[in-house]
Order: sequence, then C-alpha cells, then structure tokens
Amino acid sequence: MRMIGMTVRYWGLYVLEGLKKEHLLVGLLIFGMAFLPVSMDDPEQTVMYILRQMLPLVLVALMAYVLLLVLVYWLIKRLFEALGLAGLKALGLQIKELPVCQRLGFYYACFAILLFAGLGSLAAVL
Repeated sequence: MRMIGMTVRYWGLYVLEGLKKEHLLVGLLIFGMAFLPVSMDDPEQTVMYILRQMLPLVLVALMAYVLLLVLVYWLIKRLFEALGLAGLKALGLQIKELPVCQRLGFYYACFAILLFAGLGSLAAVL
C-alpha cells in the first residue's frame, strides 16, 4: 500500500507522516460523523432534523464499505501470493499485451460479471 506524500507539522511534530490513505479516509469519516450533525443545527426542527439523524448512518455505511473494500483487497492479495500468481499490478499490465480479440473477450467477460452482480443485487433488494 502506498503512503500519503503529505505531512502536517503541528507543534514541531509530523502528524500525518507515514499514514495510509485508507486510515486517513476512515479518520475523516469518523470526524465527520462526530461534527457534521452539530454544524447542521436548525432551530425550526424541519427537514434538517431528519437529515441530521440520517447523516451518521450514511457515514457509518461509508466506513463499513471502505473497511470491507480494504479487507477484500487484502484477501485477494494473500490468495494470489498463496497460489504463486503475479501481483495485481502485473496482471493489469499483462492485459494490455494481449491480442485485440482476447482483450475484447476479457472486457465482455468483465461486463457480464458486472451485469450479473448488478442483477443479483437488484434481486436481493426486491
């Protein structure tokens, strides 16, 4: 995983030095979950009251999605290492070296998988 190339100097200490992007994103979502509803105070208690209650739920869902995405990436990376396959970057670069017909077939297969995943999600919701 790549590290963020920025550092924040705070009272002589480098705060964000060596922080991963995923950790920074989850930290920002937690910060937003804590302080965004306070910033949307509405004295009339109208529609903003409902939005204020829904915002933490949306942010928790985003945090769960990011954590699940990181977990799946880690599992795929470990699976590829256990099977002795090349890394994900190497596999992505090898697709460009395929002949046009094989590349087109690969793109159609990816589209079909994406379409079936969407239909499965839609069927699960309905």
